[in-house]
Amino acid sequence: MGNNFKTTLILLFIAVSLSVYAHYFEGEGDWEAPVGGVFTSIAREQFVELELIPGPGVERLGESVIKTPLKFKYDKQPGELVASWKFVEPFKAMAFTPRVEGVLNAVIDMQRIQTLTEDEVAPYFEGDGLAMTVKFRTKGPNSIQHTVEIGRDNPDKVLKLTCVRIDGKDTFHIQSKIKNTLRAGTDMYRSRALFPITQADAVNLSVTQYDSKTKSEETFTLERPQGKVNWSLTSPSTGVADRVVVQKLLDEMNAWKIEEFVSEKANDQEAYGLNQPRLKMRLESRYGQVKEYLVSSKPPEEGSNRVYVLDTQLKYIYSVESELLEILEKPPEYFRSRTVIQLGASSIVKVEGTRSTFEGDRSFVLAPDPDFKKGRSNSGLTNANSQEEAPWNVDDQHLKTKYTADKVIIGLFLKNIKALPVVRYVEKNALVQEHLESRSPLLKLSIGLDTKAQIDLSFYEAMAGTQSPETHYLVTQSENSELALVRTNFPLVLENGGIFFRERNISGVDLSDLQQVDIMNDRGRVWTLMKTGGLWKLKESNAYRGLKPGKSLNEQVIFRGLNGLSRNGFRVLEYLPQAATKEDLRALELIPGRNRIQIDLVKGFNDDEWGFRKLIIGARKEQSPLKESYALINTIKMPFTISQDINDGLVELVNHLTDITEK
Repeated sequence: MGNNFKTTLILLFIAVSLSVYAHYFEGEGDWEAPVGGVFTSIAREQFVELELIPGPGVERLGESVIKTPLKFKYDKQPGELVASWKFVEPFKAMAFTPRVEGVLNAVIDMQRIQTLTEDEVAPYFEGDGLAMTVKFRTKGPNSIQHTVEIGRDNPDKVLKLTCVRIDGKDTFHIQSKIKNTLRAGTDMYRSRALFPITQADAVNLSVTQYDSKTKSEETFTLERPQGKVNWSLTSPSTGVADRVVVQKLLDEMNAWKIEEFVSEKANDQEAYGLNQPRLKMRLESRYGQVKEYLVSSKPPEEGSNRVYVLDTQLKYIYSVESELLEILEKPPEYFRSRTVIQLGASSIVKVEGTRSTFEGDRSFVLAPDPDFKKGRSNSGLTNANSQEEAPWNVDDQHLKTKYTADKVIIGLFLKNIKALPVVRYVEKNALVQEHLESRSPLLKLSIGLDTKAQIDLSFYEAMAGTQSPETHYLVTQSENSELALVRTNFPLVLENGGIFFRERNISGVDLSDLQQVDIMNDRGRVWTLMKTGGLWKLKESNAYRGLKPGKSLNEQVIFRGLNGLSRNGFRVLEYLPQAATKEDLRALELIPGRNRIQIDLVKGFNDDEWGFRKLIIGARKEQSPLKESYALINTIKMPFTISQDINDGLVELVNHLTDITEK
């Protein structure tokens, strides 16, 4: 019984479907097969005007539909880079382009399904049949205007067809999906962008803060000169603005949305607390477009996270989220640069430094090796397009010599320059001005950029009262009149000049190449180690009679001691050009015969790559947290310091040789 009933229903459905198909698709002219688009000769970019007029049956489209006619125009106003859709009626406002273009796309995509005769049209449009009228106009020499009337749906709900009439005469069925784009209220056609200006286009931002108690106001202004990337604070004081902070703020302002369209009546300002605003914000683009708003001191309701704003140009009132006001209401100092300079995408390609000493100015120049890629390419080690960074060179004009800069040191120095932190900005009052005029700059830096621009910095001794005067300096920049207090590790640069940047890995020793080493202790006793068959042996010497009974060379101790001299283990901590006289060397115990340890690398396979042959280890540096020792090599007539690890390894080796040999 059940199966027979189901079968009967299925057969009945098929029969009805075939009847409908036969009626519409095989009838004598009542139904026409689809013939393509209705407006095939119109391109999407040709639309310039659109008008939506609700009809008596507009409610059939849905609850949130327009109640009054809307008119839009596509044009470009003064200050706008490109044209956009705008309301013409019932008010003046930016339109929400995707919504407007959605309607136009639905119209241009209409497909004619069945043409209706005059006798068949009446039921679709009589009474409250008309739901919506869409009018549009195109641009160009062949500008045309069309009217599309949306009527009732086909009574057969399965077909999902809607009747439309074109220009009052041509009537046919189309798919009902066009109604989906028309189910929107007036506010859904309005743009919700509060500041439709991107941070890339913004050039001026001013914020006025009002104090209702004192009836006073304070305005700060941020500006970006044409073609520049850095922002400047131009009022109430002048200085470099923090580009990251400003750009983030502008991005958030560009994303700021209108939550509710409250009123288009100019006389409503007092009701929404806009007659006594808390804030005024104004943003201008490089094309002259200006958006300005007053922010109400009265929230929509107690505890609300929204505020009312007044568009000062249109006199319209909206409500917006209030979170961004926390930044806009910060003091001007919040927007000042956190660093002395801001490079952005620019790179430093040259640094010229001049330091002041009692003996006069000492200058140096830092720059990448200009022949690096060319030389590497010719050697076959890499190609000319290699992404490997070129090493930097140092031209020490005081010492009249050039040398390779240390990769680590130059990297840290450049990083320090790029992020030189401002502790605070200092007002140039009479006392500060007197302080600067009575002193010469301790250090001047001219920083060359890959954009051909140059930034000049002057470092002065900090005034009394600074917490750490040995690491704090006053800095001025040539581009502006700001004076900043900074904290930096530049004292070593101030003290040593260009030599501070010299290559610190100065050993070329490879332990596998090393064949003979002479080691002398502080009493003049010498041991000679020779490698035989891959193992170290003590060479016979008048300095000792031989190994003590039961004693032998410890290869691990030898390795630890000599490894500190290898190209991977030996590194200078600090050069001391000011301690190069005999008296200085004697005080540091670096005079032969007065030193603690002396190492002579007598023989090796690749002698031309070693960098030094003789190493003298002197006294330990007093009051040093690193516990380094003074040292001197034969190829650089300048003392320096080495780490405790190197020193301890050699001391352990000397003690070991002393312990196992007899005098």
